[in-house]
Amino acid sequence: MSTDTATTSETQALAESLRTLLDRHDVHPSPASDSAHGRAHRDLWPAVCGQLGIGELAWENDLPHRTDMLARCFEVVGARLAQLPMLSTLGLALPAARVALGEAEPSWLCDLVNGERTGTLTFADDQVKVLPDQADGWRISGDLGLIIDGTADTLLVVVEAGDLGSCLFRVDGTAPGLVRDPVPPFDTSREITRVTTKESPCSMVGEPGIGQEVRKTFATQSTTLLAAEQFGGAQACFDFAVSHAKTRFQFGRSLGSFQSIKHRLSDLYVGLESTRTAVRHACAKVDAEAPDAELWGAISHLVATENYVDIAKQSIQVHGGIGFTWEHPLHLFLKRAKASGQVLGAPPSVHRIGDLLNV
Repeated sequence: MSTDTATTSETQALAESLRTLLDRHDVHPSPASDSAHGRAHRDLWPAVCGQLGIGELAWENDLPHRTDMLARCFEVVGARLAQLPMLSTLGLALPAARVALGEAEPSWLCDLVNGERTGTLTFADDQVKVLPDQADGWRISGDLGLIIDGTADTLLVVVEAGDLGSCLFRVDGTAPGLVRDPVPPFDTSREITRVTTKESPCSMVGEPGIGQEVRKTFATQSTTLLAAEQFGGAQACFDFAVSHAKTRFQFGRSLGSFQSIKHRLSDLYVGLESTRTAVRHACAKVDAEAPDAELWGAISHLVATENYVDIAKQSIQVHGGIGFTWEHPLHLFLKRAKASGQVLGAPPSVHRIGDLLNV
């Protein structure tokens, strides 16, 4: 058996194990969990990271096709709108820590990998200050802004540290001076928190100046994994639409037999497959550490953002009246689709891609 075949088999088995775990705990998109604001399924996190080993997969450096394997897990979570800290911990915090720490494995990192703690990453603006502490540490002050899963146990912050340049700092979730105010989000399946600090103790992660490498990882792996999550959600919306078109009958015929519905679903399928292709190609580029990995990360996120929103909207239209009710989960997907374009900051634009292409 070739390496690629073995890896594909392992990837499918891991994704199926994750689906089984979510099925066992009845994790499905449901308006009933709408008020949990991103925390409805948080109790499953140790099982996702520890028992299934997805946390170790996110940390492992030398595993071939690691990003592609992670992306399949993100697709599963995106299709269920599972309220898990996948993006914040595995898509943001761990990749940043891996770049900064190299072979070092402090205890807080092991807790992130095992799912015993959660983490997130943010990039501070010039108003945030970090200064040396008399006790041979650092203290950070300022408004860190809106952060995905800002109530995480470990906050990683990229901030300018004077002559040291852009550095990565770790703030413990229990640090004094740390204030976290949950914000009612548009996408209620993801937790958003405003975080401010006032002389909160923190520690430098890795070497001074590592912030630029963290930004590069963010622009490649993090955006690609978010695009994979978006693709999973778009696939779920498309499946909803196809199932409804097959089982809903009007005038003695299935809804899917009408030409207008056929054409609409065909267009959605083209958008879905273009998203799949962009995500798969971006994963391959990131795993190969290709020079154009950042370009393909931006392309995958842009394609996924546009198609996810369109597929969610059109799927609601295919459902007719039931699609517009709060009882149907499609409105949750539309919220996630809209919010995912902004969750890592401004979505990639054609102009940004043009800059990466130098055109």
